[in-house]
Amino acid sequence: MIFIFGGRFQGKLTFAKEKFGENLTVCDLKENSIQNAFNFDIIVNIEKGIMELLKTNQNPTEFFSENLSKFENKIIIGDEIGCGIVPIEEFERLWRDETGWVYQLLCKHAEEVYRVWAGIGTKL
Repeated sequence: MIFIFGGRFQGKLTFAKEKFGENLTVCDLKENSIQNAFNFDIIVNIEKGIMELLKTNQNPTEFFSENLSKFENKIIIGDEIGCGIVPIEEFERLWRDETGWVYQLLCKHAEEVYRVWAGIGTKL
C-alpha cells in the first residue's frame, strides 16, 4: 500500500498518477461507497469514506484494521483535515479524530508514505 496525504487541491492525485501510472483506475469516495473501492488501483478522498462509516455507525479504525489486506497494492489518498480550527460540532470532531487514527494505521502498514504540498511529493 502507498499512502498519500496533503491539503485539499494540492495535487495529490496528479502526483500519484505521474509517479505510479497514468492508467491506474480511480475510485473517488465523494461519489462511491468505500465498500466498492477495493476494485480500483487508487482510492481518493479516504476521509469521505471514514465519514461514511461513521454515519452508518461503523468504527472506521476497526473497518480499516479488519480490511488491511484488501488495501494491499492500492494507492490511498486523503486530505489532511487535522490542521486548523477544532470543529464545534461533536460529529465533526469525531470525524477528525477518527481520520487521524485511520491515517496513523495506514501509515504504519504502508510501504511508502508521501506528503504532497503544491504538487511536490515528499517521501516520509
